[in-house]
Formats: sequence, C-alpha cells, structure tokens
Amino acid sequence: MMIRFDFSSVAGIIWNGRLSGAFRNKAEFVETLFDSYIKWEETRLDRAKTLDPSQMNKWLNGKSSVSPSICQFYRDSREHRNQLKITLADVILPALFDEAGVTQEVYDLLSAARNISSYKKEEICKNYSCADTGNRVDFLAKALVSAMDCPIPERVSGAIVQERLSPSINEYFLGNLLPEPCPHFRAREQEIESLRQALEQHDKIFVYGVPGIGKSELAKAYAKAYRKSYTNILYIPFTGDIKSDIAKLAAVDDFPQDNEDVLFEKHDRFLRTLKEDSLIIIDNFGVISDGYEIQNILQKYRCHVLVTTRCFFSEQRNFLLEEFQDSEDLFRLTACFFSDAETNRGIVEEIIRAVHSHTFAVELAAKLLESGILKPLMVLTRLQIAGAAYDYHDRLVMIKDGKSRQDTYYGHIHDLFRLWELTHPQQDIISCLSLIPDSGISQRVFADWLCLTDMNVIHTMIELGYIRLMPGNRIALHPMTRDIALVEITPGVKRCRIMLDGIEMYFRHRNFKEWEAMFETVWNIVELADKDDDEFFLSFLWDAFLCMEQHHYESGIERLIPILDDLVNDPAIKVAIEREEIRKKIREYADQADHPIPDSRMKLYILPNTGN
Repeated sequence: MMIRFDFSSVAGIIWNGRLSGAFRNKAEFVETLFDSYIKWEETRLDRAKTLDPSQMNKWLNGKSSVSPSICQFYRDSREHRNQLKITLADVILPALFDEAGVTQEVYDLLSAARNISSYKKEEICKNYSCADTGNRVDFLAKALVSAMDCPIPERVSGAIVQERLSPSINEYFLGNLLPEPCPHFRAREQEIESLRQALEQHDKIFVYGVPGIGKSELAKAYAKAYRKSYTNILYIPFTGDIKSDIAKLAAVDDFPQDNEDVLFEKHDRFLRTLKEDSLIIIDNFGVISDGYEIQNILQKYRCHVLVTTRCFFSEQRNFLLEEFQDSEDLFRLTACFFSDAETNRGIVEEIIRAVHSHTFAVELAAKLLESGILKPLMVLTRLQIAGAAYDYHDRLVMIKDGKSRQDTYYGHIHDLFRLWELTHPQQDIISCLSLIPDSGISQRVFADWLCLTDMNVIHTMIELGYIRLMPGNRIALHPMTRDIALVEITPGVKRCRIMLDGIEMYFRHRNFKEWEAMFETVWNIVELADKDDDEFFLSFLWDAFLCMEQHHYESGIERLIPILDDLVNDPAIKVAIEREEIRKKIREYADQADHPIPDSRMKLYILPNTGN
C-alpha cells in the first residue's frame, strides 16, 4: 500500500494518539482542531457556525479534501496559523498520551510519503525537533496546513483507462525536476512535431547530431510542449554510466545500506512499470560508455524514451537534428545576445554563414560581439581566414554522407576561443572547470574551492558564454568549450592545486550536500588531469578515500583501491604520509571482498560524457 501524506493520515495519527475519553467522537476532534476557523466564520456571518459531521468523517477517512475555505484560512494568514498553534498547544497536545511519540510518527510518515517532494518535506521539517512542546507545536502546525492542501487522488472509472495509466513517478522518485529549455530557444516547432510523431510510432528515439546544435534544448522543449500529454516525465542527465545514473535517482524505498546494484534493481523494476503515458529523457548520452548496455536496458521499458547523443546507433530509431534552415531564426538568436545586431545585420548574417549556422558558435560569436573586444568586421574577417583549417580532431566523430562536419564546428569554436586573450585567472578558472562534471557545481562552492574573494571573474565569463549558468545557481563549461580547454589549457595537478586543496578541505565537511558532484570531480581529475605532482596526488586520493568511507561510498572505494595500490607501491613516489597505513587499509578491503586487488591498468574507468 502506498504511503501518502494528507490530512487524513496526519489527523489520523493525532486521533489515534489521544487519551481515553479525550474527545467524544471524531467530529468533536475536528471541530476542536478548527476552532479558530469556526469562530472567525461566526463573527463574519454573525450567527453560530457548525461543520457537517458527515463531511468531517470524509476528511478523516480520506474520501474528500478539506474544505477549500478552511485550507485558505490557515494557508494565507500567519495570524490564523498562530491560532492553530495555540489550539494545538492548549487543547490537542495535552489530550495526547505521548505527544513526542505522535510528533515522531507524523515525521516518519512525512519522510516515507511518496506524494510530496523532498523540497516540500525540507520546508515542513525545517527546525524539526521533538525536544520541547514549542518545537512539536510548530512542526505539527506546518504539517497539518500542508496536509490539508494535498489533493485526494481521483477515483478513475473504467478498467481500460486504468490499464493505460502508469504509476506516478513523483510518488516514487523524490526531487524529480525537469529543466526548462533555454529562454532563447528558437523555432524548432517543425522538429518538435516530427519528434512527437516519431515517438508515437516507435516509443524510443535517439536524437543525434553534432555537438552544440541544440539536441538537449530540443528534448527539453519537446517535454514542455507535450507536458500535458504525459502522466510522468523523468529527466536523467547522463554522466558516463547509465546504470549508475538510474541508481542515483532518489526513491522512497531506498536505504542507506543499499549499494549501487541494489538501487539500480529497485529503480529499474519501477521504470519497467511505466507505460506509454510516460516519458524518460536521457540527456547527453555518449559512446564512451557501452552503447549495448543502454540498449539492453531501454528495450525492457514500455514507455516513451528520448535519448540525446552525438552518436548514430544503427540498431535504434534515430532522429537527426541539423542546423537551422531559416537564417532569420539564428539572426534573432544573435540579437538576444548582441544589442547592435540589427545595425550590423549584413555582417552578422555573414558571421552566421561563416560558422555554418552552428547554434553554439553563433551564440558565442554574439556574446563576443556584445563584449566590444572586437568589431563585427574583424570577427568576420578572422573567422573567414581561419576557416576549418585546424588540426583538432574530436574523439567522437559523427559522420553524415561520408563527411565529418564536427571538426569544422570545433574549428570555429576553437577560433572564437582565441579571438580575445584570456587572462591568467580566466584560464585557471576554465582549466579547473574542465574537471567539473556536466551536471555542474554550486557557484559558491566552486569559488570557495578556488579561494576567490569575489565572483566577478566567473560572472564575466558567464556573460561571454564560456561558462554555463544552470538551474540552482550551478555552473559548468559548455561541453564543446571543455573539449577545447582540455587541449588548449591542459588541467594538471599543479595547475589546479588551489582547487584540489579546496576540495581536500571539503572532504572534512560532514554536512556537505554536494558530495556526489565532488566525487565526480575527483574521477575527472583521475582521468583527465596531468599527474605532474605524484606525491600530492597520492595524498589527495588518500583523503578522498577516507571521505568515501565516511559516506559509505562502496563503489567509489572499490574503484579507487587499485589506483591507490599502484601509487603507494611506486618506489619513485616520495610521500609524506605513511605508506603502511594505506597498504593496511587496502589489505582490509581485499580481505573483505575475498579477492585480490584488481590491476588498475586493466580496469576500464568510464570517462564523463562530453555532452552535446
């Protein structure tokens, strides 16, 4: 049976916890609870006010919602909520056998409920404590007011309709937020409609195309356009391993002791119950992970699945997203970022043609023009001279008609990257951000890692288009910018030492909420950064290991052990920490696992996806 948080369940806990003889019946209990509302109505109507007993029973039995006028009375007025607190403190709590136990039971119900988001739970539980009556009263008042507003699910009539409906994702997965498309997203109506038709015919569609063309924005725009057509929409940003990404979803039946395999099995089992009225979006899938794995997983799902990727999968239904056909759409996009676009219309249109109508290149050029560092004609001239002559070859090549266009686009971004000289602080920031996962990191946390005294440099680079500002005030590099930064501004242990020192400090923060993003950054450092200071690198990974132990991050520990084992047994590395302490810990984990330490040289570490 699904656990729900609503007025019936919360009031039921309070009613069941009363002392014998405290209230004659349920009607008296509800009237006592809403005493301040009844008195207010009597004053307003200038006559006695009573509540319908049969209606009150329906509220307590969960057969109907509390009267909207009562909900609004307590929701919209702090004074009225304070009156409810007085009623709880003076009448309701003294009538309970164990008021602390009742409060704890309401808290446990809220924690396990599937019909309320984690954000709303945090709001209700803010400053929660059973330590004293005042805290109990405050929590129960907030819980009751919120519970009154929780809708009662409609009884769907008709077996055919019931069979077609999926269970609610929001009642199983917590904090599932679908990102909004970019506010400057332009004119993909025809592609959105074609995508709808493709999904109705084939259920699972892989949207592919060159990086920076707008695949992720198309997927988000599609979800927004057809939101009302789906019972559920689940958004999963791909980070390198689809099984791990599914396991990372927060569900109501997860337990702290569950490892990644157990979490995946639970979540995958639920996803298999979804039907064609549900949509799953897997964003930025890359070929660095095993493409067959995602296909094996997805073929078991009956719902609509939309995957954005750079790659063409011959065994799947593919949807090619190409450049804008109408140059006017891209001109309007340019005008969003370059205020003098209309004045320089002719040159702007030439710039759009010079970068082959590539969406991200157009946006970056527009922001460069707005900065005033170079005049429009000079930008155009240098782009025309540069052409596609760069010798930068991307790891992931998408072929169409026997010819790769991806290198051409990288060449244009590469040139725009050089069109203004980056300062050393800007280069250092880009170098460090190239190691941050695609899901981003809090601006404040990143600034703290780099010991920045203000956010001016970061804000400037956001305005220029190098850094993406993401929901939740998070930042990351655009995937194309990161690819070029890894070549042009090579991150290394020495170059990024300040950030690594900052991360080490956060290893000791027990209440740090973004530890998953922090550990993803650690893996990027392992895979992408130059190891030009082995002694510090070993010390850094040892601290990371100890932090993973604190968080019971077993899969991370297993992944890190062979790397530590190689480093600690390298006689060329002089370490300031005790080698034997590390070796002892490694032996302990090897004994627990009952198998030898794996050879890190033979282990495949999945790189983070470089995105779309």
